[in-house]
Amino acid sequence: LPWSELNFLSTTDIHGFVNGQGGNMQGQYSANFADFAVFVDNMKAKAAEKGVELFLIDCGDQHDGTVLSDNIKAPGQSVDAQLTLPAIRMADYDVLSIGNHEMYTNDIIDQVTNEVAPSWKGRYITLSLKFQIVACLASSDTATGKPVGAKVRQFVGTQGTKVTAFGFVFQTFNQAGSNIKLTNVTDEVKQSWFTDAVSQPADLFILGGHIALRNQFGNTDKANSIEWDAAIKAIRAINPTTPIAVFGGHYHLRDFKNMGVNAYGISAGRYMETVAFMSMTKDGSKVDRRYLDANVPTYNFHLGRDENAPLANTTEKGNMMLKIIANAAAVTNSSLVVGKAPQDYYLSRVGINDTNSLYKLVGDYMAPTWQKPAPANPLYAIMNSGGLRYDIFAGDVTLDAAFQATPFNNKLILVPDVPFSAIKNFARNMEEYEKTIAFHRRGDGSTCTATLGYVTTDDLSATNPGDDTLHCAISNVKNPNYAVYSPRVLPCAPLDQKWDLIFVDYIEKDVKAVL
Repeated sequence: LPWSELNFLSTTDIHGFVNGQGGNMQGQYSANFADFAVFVDNMKAKAAEKGVELFLIDCGDQHDGTVLSDNIKAPGQSVDAQLTLPAIRMADYDVLSIGNHEMYTNDIIDQVTNEVAPSWKGRYITLSLKFQIVACLASSDTATGKPVGAKVRQFVGTQGTKVTAFGFVFQTFNQAGSNIKLTNVTDEVKQSWFTDAVSQPADLFILGGHIALRNQFGNTDKANSIEWDAAIKAIRAINPTTPIAVFGGHYHLRDFKNMGVNAYGISAGRYMETVAFMSMTKDGSKVDRRYLDANVPTYNFHLGRDENAPLANTTEKGNMMLKIIANAAAVTNSSLVVGKAPQDYYLSRVGINDTNSLYKLVGDYMAPTWQKPAPANPLYAIMNSGGLRYDIFAGDVTLDAAFQATPFNNKLILVPDVPFSAIKNFARNMEEYEKTIAFHRRGDGSTCTATLGYVTTDDLSATNPGDDTLHCAISNVKNPNYAVYSPRVLPCAPLDQKWDLIFVDYIEKDVKAVL
């Protein structure tokens, strides 16, 4: 790894993936969270030997994604992630921020406010830039309440670096539970508490947050997201050249971006597939990065150990974490086989009308069953693309794999007697998408002999590839917002014909807007 004077490891969008994942990905993301935590401890020891700094940052969304975190019927788990958060708490993070998946429901908001944030003793930072977040004592009383975590953390690294750290979340989030109050980053950076904190002596600013680095989705937009841009400009008004290290998330992408003078950002993908490494000189004049596949051979390689040697069980902490993870897997019945897939079904490797599309599978076979009992009206069903989260691979489908594919506790809403003219509005959006569908990238498996995985394009990749392991690129298709719909082709029908419209409650506001 390209070590320097200031070094960083980061994660984001863990989404309950503490037990590793193999799937059909040849095991390159198979390390569990105990392996990761022991790797971090060894890396911090290595940094101390080198006489350099190493900081660990997480950028939110630790909830929603696997049966270990989401099976709230399991013993000991009445709230999402109750079984997995104890393992995450044992990793030696220096800065953590909240994600939108920590804010949808009041039970999780209360969990984060009263259990998660206090357990990090000032390192869980949410009352900064993007949103001001306040958990209300009563949902009807927004004037009272207590902060979720700290506004700012000011600390000194092991090598004497004075650090000021803030934590954010994207300010367009509008689906938070009633027990939380949000303010915009663009407003918060103008407050006296923020300028006072920025005015204190600092050698480094760490900005961690659940915000994409770029203003537009993908790896090519040159503009910073509005939240990061506001934060960086506010800091630069007081500290023109002090290095700024930005750690983002939410878009589930590997990415690195030049964010301004001596300001650099990195994002570590999703689901504990990626551990991001970034390094820079003390003056911020030089920077580099790597995206590590989350597996034990990769960790061991960078620790100078036998690549095939076990890692998690080499320390007392690692063994404790293994017990926590094993218990979570056992009580949630994660390995229970609940079905068998005849083939692979993908979210983004193929178009939504491809026979290997998970969206098509759900639209063709699941959606028609949502209308019970047998209907008098024709059915139109629609679901947002984000309701499906992970591929299903050929072979046995475990309960964990099923939760990974669709982890949310959504309800189905039926609107009877909708005129066919309104139904056509939904279908028209799909038809327009089909005319403009485009691949972001097509993998070429015929000539590539490496493992399937990410081939990352970022602000340094033209001359300095960032992926730590060589991969064969996987095709990546841009999907519409509503990729699950049924029927796929509407019949010719009178505009006043009555239909039944069924959708998941997550998109209720959007559906009402169309109706």
